[in-house]
Amino acid sequence: MSGPLERGSGLSLFFTTIFEALGILNKGSAGLSKGDSDTKDAAEAAAIPIVSTSLNVTRVGGMAAAIAGAGAAALALFNVDKLKDPAAIVVAAYASSGFIVGAALIAAALIISADTRSRGMTAADTGKSAGKDTTPPDSAPSTAKSFKEAWSSAVASLEAVSSQLPPPKGTRNEYSRLWLDAKASTGFTTSLKPPGDLVDEHARLAAGQQRLCQLLEDMTRGSAAEAEDQSEVRALVAQMSTTFAGIP
Repeated sequence: MSGPLERGSGLSLFFTTIFEALGILNKGSAGLSKGDSDTKDAAEAAAIPIVSTSLNVTRVGGMAAAIAGAGAAALALFNVDKLKDPAAIVVAAYASSGFIVGAALIAAALIISADTRSRGMTAADTGKSAGKDTTPPDSAPSTAKSFKEAWSSAVASLEAVSSQLPPPKGTRNEYSRLWLDAKASTGFTTSLKPPGDLVDEHARLAAGQQRLCQLLEDMTRGSAAEAEDQSEVRALVAQMSTTFAGIP
């Protein structure tokens, strides 16, 4: 564990405090550099993700003021008089000031980029250490009562469909209506997660329901084996009714 003298004194703390005041670093950064003790609040502040408004307003505003001051100070140090000094000296002074400002901009970009990355990593690590899991848990199995009620409604709908099958050479409209009624029955059972002792019954009922819907869809397209398909629909409904009756 590092002590205050290793991270919390000298130029490191001085510049961190200055950068925080200018808005280059987020609030709390200076507190982090004072050592491992009494830094909980500072650590929490530093772990807050940086938003675009913070970068655009606080940091850019602070850096603009600092760089403008640095450029003005550089020109003052050169003591250049544009009216009296030779043109070469004036150009050299302005070029030097430009280099100073450019270096300050590069340094600011590096500092902001590094600080942004470190805070993003800190926030991610904090979420992992807290045991946060965004994966939704599996839905709990349905109760035996709700399971039976859902399939009771579905099987009753399919029995009604079977009883309304038209005579051979039925029209597209007749089969389309029955197919839609059969598909609607899946609304009762799609989200069901069967109890452990009813998994087999659920699988048989769901397979029969799916096959029945497929047969009716085929008949809407004018199936060449219409009579056979109708017989299979009636047989499937009878099997499903028997399976459902066996559920305690």
